[in-house]
Amino acid sequence: MSIAEPVELPIEDVATATAAIDELLSTTRLHLCIYTPGLTSGVYDRPQFAELIRQRVLAQRRLRVRLVLPPATQWRRNHPQFATLIEQLSALELRYLSSDRPQDRPEYGYGYVLADQRKLLLFNDPLRCLGRYYPHGGGLRARDLQAFFDALWEQALPDTELRKLGI
Repeated sequence: MSIAEPVELPIEDVATATAAIDELLSTTRLHLCIYTPGLTSGVYDRPQFAELIRQRVLAQRRLRVRLVLPPATQWRRNHPQFATLIEQLSALELRYLSSDRPQDRPEYGYGYVLADQRKLLLFNDPLRCLGRYYPHGGGLRARDLQAFFDALWEQALPDTELRKLGI
């Protein structure tokens, strides 16, 4: 008996990336993890992204949303919509990785959105929105990235820039 490969859809630009994120967010039930080495314009700073996150948090009270992003000083000014979302929704847990931390695995350069520990949007090149979307589950790759994210989360730090704002 062979194991079927996960369905994989190419992500080639901002339009396919935002469509995949919107679909993924609309079906998230319990866990949402977002890791990105940089916020890509037109993806995370869209009003629709903020509204979908807000709707999911309000509709799914048990939803846990964890984000590992660059320090807020690197993105607050250029992504005000995303900063407002972070400020308004206390259910979002946000941390960042110290820049002096060794980044010895290729996964540090990826960006990804992982929903319910199985659905995966993976950006091999997050700044150019190039990657793959696994709408029905990313199989072993999703499990590996969830473990990687959990380890990052434990090492990541609360953002003092956001703490000044009471976040």
